[in-house]
Amino acid sequence: MRSNTTTEFRYGSANDKANPAGVGMPATEGTGKNAKGDEVVTMFAANNMGSTLHEQRHGGQIARGDFTNATYGVQEEISAYRAEYSWAGKLDYYPQIDLSDKNNLIKLLGGIEQFKIVLNHINQITSGAINTMVDKPGLMQKLVYPPAGITIQQFNNN
Repeated sequence: MRSNTTTEFRYGSANDKANPAGVGMPATEGTGKNAKGDEVVTMFAANNMGSTLHEQRHGGQIARGDFTNATYGVQEEISAYRAEYSWAGKLDYYPQIDLSDKNNLIKLLGGIEQFKIVLNHINQITSGAINTMVDKPGLMQKLVYPPAGITIQQFNNN
């Protein structure tokens, strides 16, 4: 990112109201131009080092030209989650729950924590894991990937 002279990379809080992904949602987004007319990319991270490393990886991908609307896909997320993993030595996430399975509904009564997945090896961070991550576990679950505007075919083929 340092050697990219036409883009200014900034850090921001995921809780910032200016976060285009929504308050509380970590994201790396183009956020306009600076006073010199250069593009500004802001890495909106949650308040922890893993999230900062994840979004910083996306910043580097943008600086190298690896992360554009046409080239962004699951591989960029695998790389970013592996950067996050490298800090904590594990990756916790909640997978999509099949709510048509009555056993899952009964299990859900015991709390969402039962569904949490903990990956303890970097090679467990795969497209399969990425494609099942949800942002609101439980009854209001919503898949995180692919993001709006990107088809699952594009996401999985890039």
